Amino acid sequence: MAICNLIIPTFNRPDYLRRALGYYADHAKDFNIIVADSSSNEIKPANRKTISSISGLSIQYLDNYSTKINPHHKMADAVEHAEEKYCLFAADDDFVIPNGVRASMGFLEKNPGFAVAHGHYISFHLEEGENGKQVFWWAPVYSHESITSSDSTARFHHHLTNYSHPTIYAVHRTELLKMVYGELLKSGVDPVFFGELLPSMLAIIYSKLKCLDVFYDARDSGSIRAGCYVGDSITPGFWPTLRDALEAGVYDEEYAKFRTCLSVHLSKQSRLDLNGAGRVVDNAMSAYMRRYCPAETGRKSGPGKIPRLLSGLNPRAAAGRVLETLRIQLIGSGYANGYCSGPPRSSKYRRDFDQIRSRVLNAGTTSG
Repeated sequence: MAICNLIIPTFNRPDYLRRALGYYADHAKDFNIIVADSSSNEIKPANRKTISSISGLSIQYLDNYSTKINPHHKMADAVEHAEEKYCLFAADDDFVIPNGVRASMGFLEKNPGFAVAHGHYISFHLEEGENGKQVFWWAPVYSHESITSSDSTARFHHHLTNYSHPTIYAVHRTELLKMVYGELLKSGVDPVFFGELLPSMLAIIYSKLKCLDVFYDARDSGSIRAGCYVGDSITPGFWPTLRDALEAGVYDEEYAKFRTCLSVHLSKQSRLDLNGAGRVVDNAMSAYMRRYCPAETGRKSGPGKIPRLLSGLNPRAAAGRVLETLRIQLIGSGYANGYCSGPPRSSKYRRDFDQIRSRVLNAGTTSG
C-alpha cells in the first residue's frame, strides 16, 4: 500500500494537536505527517515539544507561518511539501480514520479514473452526564454519495447544486491536490469566501469521487474552531460567509474571479467554450445560492451557513436530515437530540469508533 501525506493545519490549540498526534502515533505510523503551524510565538514551543516527544511517527514541522495567514493559503503552501502519491488534510481537532484512509487509497490504486475518495463522517462532542462523567455524543454528518459521471460538466453541476460538504478532507492523488490549491492562489479569489468552494469544485471537474462504505472521519463539533482575521483582529469560531460578502459589497468582484477560474478549467475538461462554461458555472451557482438563501430574504441574504467550514453546520440541526439518508448500520444506541451515545450497530465500525471515543474521553478536550 502506498504511503500518504497527512497534512494537519494547526493554530493556537496545542492540546488538540497533542491529542491528534497521539492518536496517529498509535494507529498511523505508515503515514508521513506534515504539521502546518501558524500559532503564536507563545504557543509554537509547546507544539515543538509535542512533536519531539512522539516516537515512531514521521512528522515534518512547518512553523514559518504568520498568525494572520488565511488557513486556505497555509494549506496551499503546505501541500507543496507533500511527496507521497496520496495526500489529505485533517483539522487539528478532528480525526481522520487510518483504516478509512487506507481503504480510500486502495480504491484509488485500483481505479485510475478516480482521484478523490473518502467515506462516512461523524460529528462528536462531550457533555457531562448525570453521574458527573463525560459522555461521548456523536452523529453521522454530511451526505454520502459518489459522483461518478464521466462528464465533467455533469459532475461539477451536481456537486455545486447539491453541495453539502467540502471534498478537501478526502484522500486525493497528490498531483491533483497541488494543482487545485495552486489554482486557488493564481485565481486571486478571497480565500475567506471561496477558499473551501474553489478547490472542491476544481477537484470534481477533473475527477470522479468515490464515497466508500467505511468509517473515514470524526469531526469535533465541541471545540472552538480557529477563527478568521477580519482587519487586524481574529474572532475565534467565526468564519465569514458569502452572506457577509454580499453585505460588504464584495461578492460580485470575488465571484467574478471564482467564475473565471472554474470556466477556464471546465472548458478544458469538456467540449464547452469559455462562454458556455461560464453559463454552466452561473447556473450552478444560482442554484447553490437559491438553496441556501430563502427566496423571501432576497439576494443580500446570501447562501446561509453552509460555507462555514471552520465553524461548521449546527450538527444537531443537520443530524435529523442526515440520519434519514446515511447508512443505517452507523446509528448507535442512546439516541437523543439528534446524537447517539452508544456504539455503532455494525461491528465493522466498532473498533475504529472505540479508539476515537477512548482518545477523546481520555484527553477531555472537547465540550458541547
